[in-house]
Amino acid sequence: MQGTLEARHVPSARLEAIVCGRVVQRDGRVRLARVHARYTLPIVPEHEAAARRALALHEQACPASRSVREALPVSWEAELQIVTR
Repeated sequence: MQGTLEARHVPSARLEAIVCGRVVQRDGRVRLARVHARYTLPIVPEHEAAARRALALHEQACPASRSVREALPVSWEAELQIVTR
């Protein structure tokens, strides 16, 4: 997410991500079954449109998601918090 935002000149220093994984036991082994990420990003109004474009590209551009999505489901959500300077 950070790289996609920075490419659009959206400051991402205050980007927060909480990532949760669902762990299950299969065939006597512990396995990661799914991953969910929740992003929160405070932005000023003039960066909102660019941030929304970055979010639209996130799923196809995220290297971490691309690395594992064939093996397990990856979901995400994002909240843009519009702030004044």
